[in-house]
Amino acid sequence: MLKTFILTIFPKLTKDLLNLSILKRAINKKILEVEIINIRDFSDDKHKKVDDYIYGIKKGMLFKFEPLYKALVYSKKKCKKPYIILPSPKGKILNSNIIKDLSKLNEIIFIAPNYEGIDERIIRFINEEISIGDYVISSGELAVFVIIESIIRKLVIDENSYIEDSFSLFNIPFLLENPQYTRPNKLINPLNNNFNLEVPEYLVKGNHKEIIKKNLENSLTQTIYKKPELYIKFYKYFQIKKKSKKIYYPLPFLKFLNYKEIDEILYDSILNNVIPS
Repeated sequence: MLKTFILTIFPKLTKDLLNLSILKRAINKKILEVEIINIRDFSDDKHKKVDDYIYGIKKGMLFKFEPLYKALVYSKKKCKKPYIILPSPKGKILNSNIIKDLSKLNEIIFIAPNYEGIDERIIRFINEEISIGDYVISSGELAVFVIIESIIRKLVIDENSYIEDSFSLFNIPFLLENPQYTRPNKLINPLNNNFNLEVPEYLVKGNHKEIIKKNLENSLTQTIYKKPELYIKFYKYFQIKKKSKKIYYPLPFLKFLNYKEIDEILYDSILNNVIPS
């Protein structure tokens, strides 16, 4: 079970978010335990104030050090070895590798920042700052839940399903998921009645080996054209893994393709998409 503490000034909002989808199921199945800590409970101010003006010329308010530190100490006393995370645009951007590492932890304390952030002096008491992207939002609670849900999804989703998602496809952290379709397999194009919208034939036929092969090819194509910067990372990753001979393809795929065949698909796709014919 993953035991978490969320330090927040909006306990009701946090409680409401816990009732959503995958998190609620994880709590009911005893996979996730969440304790909401109201930072205001640790304020010595008679109005339970937890913020103050920023030194310098910047306008706005910051979380004060004292109530936040007391809330942190209180939470740590209820844990054995907690990992403390602060969502922050200054942190490493959340990715599949970070999620994988976090999913191995037993206890995590999250600080949900608001206002203009927190007093910098609290940083020395946390383990890691994590960013959910190169942008800023007002609610730190939303950032906390992005991180928690990504961890829980890794914990509760069937491993075979997880390795078919973007950023974990074929156990490779830099590939986008291939295009997907559902019934019916043939639709009339609303913009052109003479042209049908059809599901690719290889998916309809149901040949598992061919499906895996085409899915991997299409995944590479999607990555190259939609996120070329991600493809560059993939290519470097692939070359390093090949040299070290430590590249690993999940067993479900090896039922239909051997290592050599997968390698050939990857190289062919790279050549077909990057080098003009």
